[in-house]
Formats: sequence, structure tokens, C-alpha cells
Amino acid sequence: MTLDDIIVNLKSDLTYIKKTKKMRKIAFYFGIVLILVSSIIGGTMHGKKDNDYSTPLIVLAVGLVCLLFSLKGRSSEEEILDEEIVKCKKRILISVTDKTGIEKFGQLLSIGYEIISTGGTLKYLTEHGIPCIPIEDITGFPEMMDGRLKTLNPYIFGGILADTFNKEHLEVIAENGIDLIDIVVVNFYDFNADKRMEKIDIGGPSLLRAASKNGTSAIPLIDPADYDEVIKAIIKENDWRDEEIGTLIPDGIRKRLVLKVFRATCQYDREIYQWMESCNSDEKNFFKQ
Repeated sequence: MTLDDIIVNLKSDLTYIKKTKKMRKIAFYFGIVLILVSSIIGGTMHGKKDNDYSTPLIVLAVGLVCLLFSLKGRSSEEEILDEEIVKCKKRILISVTDKTGIEKFGQLLSIGYEIISTGGTLKYLTEHGIPCIPIEDITGFPEMMDGRLKTLNPYIFGGILADTFNKEHLEVIAENGIDLIDIVVVNFYDFNADKRMEKIDIGGPSLLRAASKNGTSAIPLIDPADYDEVIKAIIKENDWRDEEIGTLIPDGIRKRLVLKVFRATCQYDREIYQWMESCNSDEKNFFKQ
């Protein structure tokens, strides 16, 4: 089944779910009303001789059937979403300046992962025999403005930020054709090597902060020293994304990865600030550096 087929199926399922929700709600309240009516009828007949209780019993039975339908509808909704989550593609986004060790992620292709990549990273991985999806195939836009704009797109950030604990998030990304992104492998431009405005990384910190914020559903990787540990854990579990408990990578590891990201972004912003503060240029030329 192709990715397009999955999206079409999920949209169809979600249409069914919305209809089922409305029907379930109507059935629930109708069932309550019928049960109350049966009680009232039965109450008025109580104590009278030769009463036929078949009518209130029938009303009661119909009311209970309506309540059971409303509960069954809820179970079906959960099952549909759970089945579609399992069928979703598993994806890694790799966009790095330091390409040390990124070819290791090719090991995950054999267990169903796809790699999305950009520019020089895409070229490097392809040259090492690792097939990748160019990011423009996901976003629908080419890299532009001298590389300033390539990852800042809802198809990328929606896939990273979607909380797999939250059914509404999963419905939203399905309705908009957005696929989950499980792993974000990013490091920044080396600002200290070339201190100027054009070398301030925008997309990289944003991607990592998004994955870190959603750390129960996505894994942020900024340090090549962590690649082996995470890859081994994923291979061991094979399919570690689980909508009920989040990633099966231990909480301690995920917390450490997230802390590394925010430590790095903090240091990166500090370097930029210190450079800007030390600049001797006048205000007119400040942004031309």
C-alpha cells in the first residue's frame, strides 16, 4: 500500500468516524430518554391490577440498545485510528552540517524507515548508497533564497509536532495529508567559523526545538555520539512508535537528548548575541555583515 493510499483510506475512515460520532451522540441521548420514559410508564402502572408491562419493557430494551450502540461506536473509532497509526510511514529527517556518522541511519531502511533530507546532506547520503526523499518532494516547494527556506513548512513541522497521544492531532494531520516524522537529525551551521548574518541557522534550531517539545513522539538528535545508541534501540524494538505509551526508548535517554538540544540552542544563541554585541559597525551597516 502506497502512502497516498494510506492517506485516502484514513481520510475515508475519519469521514466515517465523524458521522459515527454524531450518530453515537444521538443514540446516547435517545437511549437515556427512552429509559426515563420506560421508568415513567412503569411507575404509572405500578400497583394496578392486570397491567401489561410489555410496553415499558420494550421501550427500556430499545433504550439499552441505543446506549450499547453509542459505546460500540466509541470502540470502533479507537480501533480505526489505531490501525491507521500502525500503517503510517516511519520517517527520519536528516539535515546536518557535520555529516559524521549519518550514513548509519541507512540501517533503519530495512525495517521500514524512510529518510527525508536536504541539499548537501541529501547528496552525501545518496553518494553513500542511501536512498532519500528530497525535502521538496514533501513540502511541494523548492529550496529557495540561498537556502534560507527549505524546512519551514507545515508538512515538516506538522509531522514533528503531532502528539501521538492526542487523537485530535492524528485526525488533523490525516485530514491535511501530513505524515509523522519520528526522528530529527540536525546540527547547526558553524557560526564561529564564519560570523555573519547569513550564517545564522534558522531551520535547524527550529526543527530540533519542535522535536524536543514533542519528545514523547519524536526523537531529536544533535550529537553524532548518540546515533549508535538510538539506532540500536530502534532496531531492537523494530517498531518503537506506539500511540498508547509513546516511544519505547527509555525516558532517561529521551530526556538526555532533549537537554542536549536546549543546551546547544542556548549556546548557539549566546554566540550570536555576543558577536552582535561586539560588532563595531554602525546601525546602517549592521545587517549587511
